[in-house]
Amino acid sequence: SSTSPPPSPTMHPPSWRTAIAATIKKSRPIKGSNYLTLSTCDSSGARARTVVMRGWHGVKTQKEAERTLLKFVTDGRSRKVGESELLSEICWWFPRTSEQFRIRGQL
Repeated sequence: SSTSPPPSPTMHPPSWRTAIAATIKKSRPIKGSNYLTLSTCDSSGARARTVVMRGWHGVKTQKEAERTLLKFVTDGRSRKVGESELLSEICWWFPRTSEQFRIRGQL
């Protein structure tokens, strides 16, 4: 698996990460359950695209655990690379558990 190990027991990830990790575990058998919609918006308008969640960025300190990072892989020629300073939001639907997660942050 390409996911990073969870933080040590002394570190506390944000509550959304704990909830989404449990949902990911339940949904893992469903093909495509790691696909989500990434949206950005700039002066020329909004853009939405499907991306694949590849795991969690390494978490070594409590500060990093509080600022959890999702890991995506993309082609360096992709337009979203140039949009990396924009505020973005993901919308992730899990059909097995009928849960939707929306997370906003910077790419």
